[in-house]
Amino acid sequence: MNISDIRDDGTDYLAGETITGRLEPRDELRGVVFEGCTFTGCVLDEAVLRNCDFIDCRFDSCSLSQTKLPGTSFADCVLKGCRALSVAWTSVIAGTLSVAPLTFEGCKLTYSSFVGSTLRRWSFIDCDLSEADFSDAVLAATSFEHCNLAKARFVGADLRGVSLISSYNYYFDPREAKVAGLRVTPDGGAQLLRAFGIEVRE
Repeated sequence: MNISDIRDDGTDYLAGETITGRLEPRDELRGVVFEGCTFTGCVLDEAVLRNCDFIDCRFDSCSLSQTKLPGTSFADCVLKGCRALSVAWTSVIAGTLSVAPLTFEGCKLTYSSFVGSTLRRWSFIDCDLSEADFSDAVLAATSFEHCNLAKARFVGADLRGVSLISSYNYYFDPREAKVAGLRVTPDGGAQLLRAFGIEVRE
């Protein structure tokens, strides 16, 4: 099924469908519930997905750069191999009862904004999160595995209990975030100590 047809025919509920195709920039998809659907190679750059619900859906190799998501919710969804640059995930509603509202695998999420969001049980696996903004985000129970966090911002973020052991290139001032129980590698810890003017040498 082509996603542009869904926009045009006024469908408001789809289950178990495989969805392909593209929306043009500023095209709007409004108020559709997708349950158990697979989105394959969809191009949604700069499109608007307004007040949509995605339940147990999968996005494979889709492009969502600068896609707008006002009032849209995700519950138990997976994005794999997707390109989603400069997306404001702050407008997303995460399913509070879902085991894992959103899982990103092998995605490019550069310049994305998670400012002030609660990302409990969200997972980022093998993702490029360089220059992503997690300022004031609640990241307790968030999973980061093998992620590039170069120039990612964590000012005011709640990182308590988070593991960054397998991730890399992160640097932030731990005095500007909640870091009790934060787990890092020795090299990562040495980078964080730079904020205090401390150099760790072998």
